[in-house]
Amino acid sequence: MWRTREHRIRYFLSLLFLGCVFEFNAVYLCKRTMQNKQRLELADYEAENLARLQKMFSRKWEFIFLQAEAQAKVDKKRDKLERKVLDSQERAFWDVHRPAPGCVNTTEVDIKKACKMSKPAKATAKAGYTVPGGRISPSASEADVRSPQNSMKKEVERLRSCLVKRRIKVSKVAESFTAHYEQYSEFDAFVSIVPEPGSPWVADNTEFWETEVDVLNWR
Repeated sequence: MWRTREHRIRYFLSLLFLGCVFEFNAVYLCKRTMQNKQRLELADYEAENLARLQKMFSRKWEFIFLQAEAQAKVDKKRDKLERKVLDSQERAFWDVHRPAPGCVNTTEVDIKKACKMSKPAKATAKAGYTVPGGRISPSASEADVRSPQNSMKKEVERLRSCLVKRRIKVSKVAESFTAHYEQYSEFDAFVSIVPEPGSPWVADNTEFWETEVDVLNWR
């Protein structure tokens, strides 16, 4: 498994150096649509990105689809625990390089510079650098940073509209929480049935501590 993880890390790093991040992001999102698991469902912004990439790679989309299909078949043959680890690694990589709207893209913007820009400037001098696309994040631009009052008003209006509109059904939330606890129950002593000796955090049983003391004394 460790060799597979190291190979996977080298694979992710190679994407950055080869400059084919868009294509591999399309393969990743396409592969996610093939996996019938709730935790792997595409978010709204990911579905929009997939549609945009499909237009961008319309001529070679069949090739991208075949790549995604091949990767999905290989993932199915892997061990369940290993598959979860690799899924987490993939998601972490794309969360950094293709963040959700409202998050700062750390691969394109220097965080220190962005923080300096958000502070009230003493002088009215122009910034000596440009941000790619004139945006700090998918939801904030340089104009918003220069006039924080307007951006704050927009943010307040957006949050008020979020309070009125329910984004997800309660049944869907309950289903998601149930799936989450079922996934991690085997690693949680409070949820799963713990083999003997019982967990002292759950039951009034000191056998676990006594076993540990015996092990330490033996050492």
